Amino acid sequence: MSVYSKSLDDSFRKLGLELERARFNDVPTYAPKAFNEGLKSVGCAKQKFADCEDPDEISIKLELALEYLEKANVVAKAVKELLSEVVTARREAHENEQVRYRLPEKLHEAESAYRQATQQAEEGESTAARRFAKKALNLYRDAKLTAIEGGLIRVLENQLHYVKNVLEPAEYDEARALLSSLERDLDQAKEGNLEDSHLNAKIAVAGTKMVSLLHLDTGFGFGIDVPDQVFDPGPPGWAPGTFGPPTAPVTMRIINRTENSLEVKWRNIPSNADSNIVERREADGPWEVVVEIGVV
Repeated sequence: MSVYSKSLDDSFRKLGLELERARFNDVPTYAPKAFNEGLKSVGCAKQKFADCEDPDEISIKLELALEYLEKANVVAKAVKELLSEVVTARREAHENEQVRYRLPEKLHEAESAYRQATQQAEEGESTAARRFAKKALNLYRDAKLTAIEGGLIRVLENQLHYVKNVLEPAEYDEARALLSSLERDLDQAKEGNLEDSHLNAKIAVAGTKMVSLLHLDTGFGFGIDVPDQVFDPGPPGWAPGTFGPPTAPVTMRIINRTENSLEVKWRNIPSNADSNIVERREADGPWEVVVEIGVV
């Protein structure tokens, strides 16, 4: 191996370590533009290396990639404090199935504000970045609370109605009081008078009691991730389990792929699904809703 080849090997190794460090520090989240520029230069350098092009040209691309990544690290460190709260809210929203599948329009609106915030932050426009970040934070939070109301609260109302006649009066009254307390807590959270962490704690405490009172399966889940796990139980009075998560589509495949587009086909298995939601993501980024269409 020549000295020059060893030099290139060392450069690629150093670049790999920089990429790992950047991902570990959430640089793609806080400085996506600069990070993506770095990735483009990395890809170009790898292609030139594969094509056995001039080592000097490869070295230039590697140095450029390192410059972009170093810049991205600096930018990310500067804006992390500004955007950390909305980034956390965004992550929670994307991890919440109720938000992703039942509130795609609200999530899309939040994503638009979030992208504006990151763009302004990278450009050093902190005032505008704060404004968009606040808007995105409110939208993500509203989506989460709406998901709790339409998921968890509705499930508990349905279950309480279903077992009313088999509960002791004292048990029913206690369960009803717990549910009413959760509804008041949710209203307080919507008004901004109760932090999300406190709401999550109250849900966990009340849920532990209601698991026993309503004879729910302990695997039902009442921790802070409850909205992700519950399903839409239908109108109050329907037996729990009458409806469950829709059956996933099968035989999905990509056809007619071109440079700028592709066509996705799948087959639905008959179920209680009323729509299909198509999502996509770039590199290591989050999944984003592209479109929601009726069952096909």
